[in-house]
Amino acid sequence: DQAHARFQDPHSDFLGLIRLWRFCDQLHERLSRSRFRRAMSENYLSLQGYWQWRETHRQLQSLLRAAGYRNHGKKIELPEVEPSHEHDEPARRSSRHAKGGTKRSRNAELPAGYDVVHLAILSGLLRNVAQRSEGFEYTLAGGLKGAIWPGSGLFRHGPAWLVAAEVVETSQRFLRTVGKIDVAWLEQAAAHLLKHNYVEPHWSKKAGAAMVYRHSTLYGLPVVTRRRQALAPIDPQMARALMIEHGLVDGQWRCNESFYVHNREMLADVQELVHRTRDGAIAADRYDLIEFYNTRLPAEVTDLQTLRGWLRRNQGTSAAQALWMQPQDLVRSSRDPGPIDQLYPNQVCINGIDYGVEYHFEPGHPRDGVTITVPAAALRQIDPGLLEWLVPGMLEEKIQQLIRGLPKSKRTAFLPVPEVAGRLVREISDAAYQEPLLTTLSRAMCRHASEPVRPSDFDLARLPPHLRFCVRVVDHGGQEVAAGRDLEHLRREYAPATSHVDPGDLAAAEDLKPRRVQLDELSEIPAPRAIGRTGPTALAFPALVDCGQHVELRWLDNEGEARRLSQIGWAQLFALKHRRLLKSHIQHLPQIQQWALLLSHQLPGRDVLEELMLLTSRIAFLGDGQPPTTAADIDVLRMRAAQQVSLAAQEIASWLPKLAPPVHELRSRLERIPGSWDDIRHDIEQQIDALFIEDWMRHVPWRHLREYPRYLAAIHIRLERLPGGGVDRDRKSMVVVQRFWEQYQAMRDQSGGDASQEHLEELRWAIEEFRVAQFAQKLGTRIKVSEKRLQSMLV
Repeated sequence: DQAHARFQDPHSDFLGLIRLWRFCDQLHERLSRSRFRRAMSENYLSLQGYWQWRETHRQLQSLLRAAGYRNHGKKIELPEVEPSHEHDEPARRSSRHAKGGTKRSRNAELPAGYDVVHLAILSGLLRNVAQRSEGFEYTLAGGLKGAIWPGSGLFRHGPAWLVAAEVVETSQRFLRTVGKIDVAWLEQAAAHLLKHNYVEPHWSKKAGAAMVYRHSTLYGLPVVTRRRQALAPIDPQMARALMIEHGLVDGQWRCNESFYVHNREMLADVQELVHRTRDGAIAADRYDLIEFYNTRLPAEVTDLQTLRGWLRRNQGTSAAQALWMQPQDLVRSSRDPGPIDQLYPNQVCINGIDYGVEYHFEPGHPRDGVTITVPAAALRQIDPGLLEWLVPGMLEEKIQQLIRGLPKSKRTAFLPVPEVAGRLVREISDAAYQEPLLTTLSRAMCRHASEPVRPSDFDLARLPPHLRFCVRVVDHGGQEVAAGRDLEHLRREYAPATSHVDPGDLAAAEDLKPRRVQLDELSEIPAPRAIGRTGPTALAFPALVDCGQHVELRWLDNEGEARRLSQIGWAQLFALKHRRLLKSHIQHLPQIQQWALLLSHQLPGRDVLEELMLLTSRIAFLGDGQPPTTAADIDVLRMRAAQQVSLAAQEIASWLPKLAPPVHELRSRLERIPGSWDDIRHDIEQQIDALFIEDWMRHVPWRHLREYPRYLAAIHIRLERLPGGGVDRDRKSMVVVQRFWEQYQAMRDQSGGDASQEHLEELRWAIEEFRVAQFAQKLGTRIKVSEKRLQSMLV
């Protein structure tokens, strides 16, 4: 065995036999007969066996020539083996320059011609094919187990697949004379013996055909595992069914045939109608579409390739024309959906701005219903009440749901609901987007019932999601940043932090850029403008903004903020124009320096006299009215204001002595409150902070500033009543007031729209009056206020 080890090949024992045959031939050709006989003996080779090999080889060659086969001269390339004895010098000299030696790596590439040799061997030894299972064990045909013969060159490093010349059983089952094979060769050599199993038929979008996975075995050995191939040659009926369902109906392929493009466009139109009307019965379903193609396509069409071939052969025939869908093939319902463009428009107009809308019919989906696209800059401009109008085609269903959500005592007046809802739609449709839906609807319903219906009676929370707009927020580039049905949440998270219009939106309009203005040259305030970088996407509102030593006309995206800033801006314009007149009145007020000193703590960083001049200007020019917008209004106020300065100064003169000393005294009184009353002191400090906000003398309307002395007096009375058992009573009242104040703060944080701001302003000062009623009732209140009234304002 040691002498023959040099003939071994790391890949195949069969190659070892070829190497041995060539070695013997080499000796025979180069040595004399006696030396050849001695060399064979010294290499432990059978001379008789060699002669038998030569005879067999000669006979095979003769048979092949007789059968017409020719020797093409192809030869497997193997390193030569050197003789092992000194007297074999001629053979050694001829092999001295041979490459490769006797050491051959099992990882070396297979020699050229290896596959030809082993394919020839495989053709007669298919039952001797084996697959390595675990360790050194191999599985043969029929599940038998065996191992490589220890004397094999492959014993220590067995390949994954091999073929054996023989299988012998001694102490165990051994595979002798084995060679490594590629399992793929079995598909060629044993094609007639393989058993195939096909699983998981499926559609391939890339191939445009139905595919299947094939498993192939040879005598139980897995030759092919999960190989993907076309299904049509195996099961053309199933391949055709998958092509129709997934290709033609679902569109899962790359098909640009004319009939198919036409059909997809028609399907898209019908599907859009379904999304808008929310009536799935209108359109043909997928089973109708499958039946349409199934009755028109021949059995031979099983994939995209055969479809194209059939269309080429039948171009212009009635069979090919039958594939073009007609409206009656796609629409099943005979019900008239009405004027689609009017009932389900592509855009709605709110406050002069057109907003695009999209429709989606998929209950449970986040975008189910109608989605309106709103630029982030316009979020604060849309009144939530106007969004409740939805679109005309869905208004009747929404009103039905709103009626069903009314309290029972009021709901019974609107039966039958569908009939009443239809009548109400006809009454209110002309007012769409002009005022909040619930306001218009409640007013119309009051005409049909003895008991009044208020907007607060409707329960919007009970509405199905599709009956409320899904708001899609986009940036300036049209990219979506958020979407949802909670407009207040979207405002808090995505509306611009500043009210100033983005400069990019003003770039195309030179007249909308900020500019300085003076009282004499200002004839009128321009109207709100629709602006946008690529078209009208938001409204810009003009505002006069106080910049200290001058006033600018700027454009804001919030009407309420523009109106508030304009109050101060007009006052500053008048103050700049009549500064000398205002200064003389303020400087000559009784004890003005004393009052200014006492108020300095409440106006940090501000000149109290300058603030009083601006307040006097505001009272004289505007009073508690709204800023002027027309030329006539401006002229009237301009002429009247100068005459009103002295009257305004007199009001300030009587107001300051009631305000400055009490607010100054409060600081020292609060410092003397015992620690056990910290909760009361904290509540009073919060009240004072809410009254004296930053720049309070500029921003708080005069009608409320006028009441500040009474609010402060109520606090003093409250403090006076604490000793002598008044603490418990105070705390009970404080809990009630704090509950309303916290609810107000929550509403303020979630507020949006000018209408809600006005309501919040009214609620805020009603709570202040309620404090007076709770802690100093003898001072009286400016309005009637009670827990019940506050509760109704909070609804």
